[in-house]
Amino acid sequence: MSTARPGDPALVLVAHGTRSARGVEMIAALAEAVAVELGAEAEGVAPNPALRTAFVDVLGPSPSEVLRDLDGPAVVVPAFLASGYHVYQDVPREVAESGHCSVAVTAAMGPDPALA
Repeated sequence: MSTARPGDPALVLVAHGTRSARGVEMIAALAEAVAVELGAEAEGVAPNPALRTAFVDVLGPSPSEVLRDLDGPAVVVPAFLASGYHVYQDVPREVAESGHCSVAVTAAMGPDPALA
């Protein structure tokens, strides 16, 4: 595994946002787990600068702010347990508002059959 190479898309994890410290810690832990999967920690190098976190409500930065700050292609991953308003409305609106010309949006992370 290796960290991002030039030309690799940035990965933007998009969460709801919360005023709960525990909720913020949970999203930070998710981003850290993704970084490990991408090989950043496993190789003992700095965290992947192409891995960003954004929020559609309550906290910042917003997805549009994060995307405006990126130069190359990006993949937006809605870190939601279910597809709903934020996934179908907010995320596409934020991507459009960013003006970024090279963004792919994945499906929401859930629902997981284990939750059903």
